[in-house]
Amino acid sequence: MKSYPFCVIFSIALLTGCSMTTTLTNVMNEHGFQRFQPPHKTIEPGTLVVLENLGENVVSAIPVCWRHQAFPTLQAPKSNPTVELELRSKVGDTFNLEPAYLKRAQAKYPDIDEIELRLSNYSVLEYSDAKLYEGIVSRSKPCQDAVAAREAKGETVYTVLRVLKADVTYHIIGKDRIRHKEGKLSQKVLEGLKAELGGSSISTYAQTIQGSALHWGLKPDIIAIETLTHAVAQDAVSPDVVATDAASSDVVAQDAASPDAVASDAASPDVVASELLKAPRLTEAQRSSIIKRAAILSYGKSDADRLK
Repeated sequence: MKSYPFCVIFSIALLTGCSMTTTLTNVMNEHGFQRFQPPHKTIEPGTLVVLENLGENVVSAIPVCWRHQAFPTLQAPKSNPTVELELRSKVGDTFNLEPAYLKRAQAKYPDIDEIELRLSNYSVLEYSDAKLYEGIVSRSKPCQDAVAAREAKGETVYTVLRVLKADVTYHIIGKDRIRHKEGKLSQKVLEGLKAELGGSSISTYAQTIQGSALHWGLKPDIIAIETLTHAVAQDAVSPDVVATDAASSDVVAQDAASPDAVASDAASPDVVASELLKAPRLTEAQRSSIIKRAAILSYGKSDADRLK
């Protein structure tokens, strides 16, 4: 995985958009998504993360395990047409960058007058809860150890349930200080903005920056079996597997599950998913408190990568 040093350049300013009446971040929050700042292609459904406060409106999203480490048996996530339909009429608007972010961009590139963005070809990718619970039994040992280490420090490990993916077109509006009208920005300026906005190509003629298949937001929750001390199905699972219900500012700590609730050796993954005690899920109030803060991807490696 590559690191993303540009993610911290504007870490305190929210990369949000605003139409005449609302913002892109507000639209995403209304549908349960936490905004990524800037968008990227790294965190997908099934990724385990911890969220560390960077400020009142920003958190650092630190990958604990990538999807293939946390749920190695899962196939590619499926799209959710119902949620996509709900978003269709709102996400398709053109938004302006939020004024605080624009001011910071203008401080670095003073010839910028405005930046507009528009999403297209968007999709909502997700795993069902049942698939996620079923997949826990095959979690890699480095991932188990990484989760245990985070929880030992009192941190909550969240599972990414959904990701909003979309292409984007940024329209960069410059200003001609001499003629007092709209001006064009140089290729050098557009190239500099491209990295910071998560883009992949520029057009000096059209004054645009394009980005494809970017991940714009995540829906976090707690997916974990509290206690598992037996081998399940054909996978031997370490008794060191721990819950992701550790106390945090957002999630109330719960008592550990009783060993009597553990499934037998002959239990199938479906039985595990339906019968084993599971960690408490986020309430709507708890999720609302979390997702209103933009998430910045801090590292290009997961905790599990470092434990290999």
